[in-house]
Amino acid sequence: MTTTNSVTIVPQTCEMTSPATVSLGNHRRTAFTGVGSTTPTTSFRISIDCTGVQTAVHMTMSDPSNVANRSSTLPLTSTSTASGIGVQILRGSTDTLVSFGPDSAVAGNPNQFKLFDATAATPTHIETFRARYVQTAEKVEPGTANSVVTMTMSYQ
Repeated sequence: MTTTNSVTIVPQTCEMTSPATVSLGNHRRTAFTGVGSTTPTTSFRISIDCTGVQTAVHMTMSDPSNVANRSSTLPLTSTSTASGIGVQILRGSTDTLVSFGPDSAVAGNPNQFKLFDATAATPTHIETFRARYVQTAEKVEPGTANSVVTMTMSYQ
């Protein structure tokens, strides 16, 4: 049997729009009262457009500076001048901390979470996250404080 039809298989993907940077603002050293103390949160949104995709959409956030990080705290980048603090990301309007996982789209990836079910009727979704500084050491030194996170989508 011979066919003359040309078939193109297109992977299921969504388009994600997120802010390039999220400013957590300036905070006095006195805002940190001990290990585990946090600053107020700053909200940011990620828009996910899955037009043409009908599947469950999952996400894993990863720490690119330490791929083994499974905690809920991102370290500061090596170019940061502050010390004794890290960054936490919270999901939705609850106080659910995001724990980091491997940069992988494999179903069941550690600390992967479901965002939504993309359907023809609801192909887009806006997810709200919040970020904050957290004290990680007894002593906090002022300076610049930056972290980096990667986000990997998984379609299941």
